[in-house]
Amino acid sequence: MYGMSEELFVPTAVPEPLTILGAGTAIAFGVGFKRKLGKAKKK
Repeated sequence: MYGMSEELFVPTAVPEPLTILGAGTAIAFGVGFKRKLGKAKKK
């Protein structure tokens, strides 16, 4: 009965802070680049 609690414990997938930061940076860069590209086409 000692190992019962360990068997029932299911770890949830939590992304690393660096992964979240990297994804956020990539999205922000993509949005900024798209806006810059859109302004360049209008001129």
